[in-house]
Amino acid sequence: MSFFGRMIRISLVLGAVIVYLGCVLIDPAEKAGQLIGRTLPQKTTVVYAGKDFSLILGETNKVGHRNGMVKLAEFPFLRLQAEMRADDSFSWTELHFLGGSPSGWNEFTQELTGDGSIRFTESFAFLNVPLTERGRITGANMLYKDDKLQGERALSNMSNRAERIDALAQWMHTQLEDMPVHFANERIFTDYWRPILLPETVPARKRPSAWTDAGPWVTAEEVKWNTSYTAHILPEHLRSARNSGALLRDWEEALSWLYLDYEWDYVQNLFSQDSLTLVREQGGK
Repeated sequence: MSFFGRMIRISLVLGAVIVYLGCVLIDPAEKAGQLIGRTLPQKTTVVYAGKDFSLILGETNKVGHRNGMVKLAEFPFLRLQAEMRADDSFSWTELHFLGGSPSGWNEFTQELTGDGSIRFTESFAFLNVPLTERGRITGANMLYKDDKLQGERALSNMSNRAERIDALAQWMHTQLEDMPVHFANERIFTDYWRPILLPETVPARKRPSAWTDAGPWVTAEEVKWNTSYTAHILPEHLRSARNSGALLRDWEEALSWLYLDYEWDYVQNLFSQDSLTLVREQGGK
């Protein structure tokens, strides 16, 4: 099948996935919480909201601790779990990710660490977490077409993908001379990076100035890849992923994940402001 035939097929599948997500995954992360552990506090008692994210709090337990969940407006596929204590201390506990694609979805939980403070008044919450860091992936589910991966198989596959995405995002951050550090949304991120990373999959007029029609070429994932362009644009440790089609697979199946990895410094900075103020929207103190 030609590349453009493949794009038509993906568009049709994407339409079906949108219907599926609308019917089955009304809130993707909350649905995924039924598959991998705790996404929402068992009982929501109060919701605080800011410009960039909201904080949903559960009940306070007997020792004065309460669980909470952060939902970020710009990253709807992401949920951050936290614990708050009676002494106003705040600690991250877990990251939960669920990203869809025309071929299925990636879902994982990941260690999340970072300590800070949170203070409540009648109408506001004041939050500060100087540093938020991610650790190892602890749980995973994947769906690729009709193949659902769970357990160790999913965890192994997801960990391999995490290594590729992390390496690519790190390289992307070295290419910042003439581009914004932060992309306002995933569409802008896509419009900038796809022609650079995957010029064979975009119209010729959108290809970068470094593009050349000179070979040699190699075919993978039904696309002919220009290996001379690969060698020109990417460092050696990333070249095999592009020439083998793995980069295309990661892009098509895990774009939101790559976008998150690229924007992680921006996410961290959201929580490290001197005094981040959230307004109570609903519920009691």
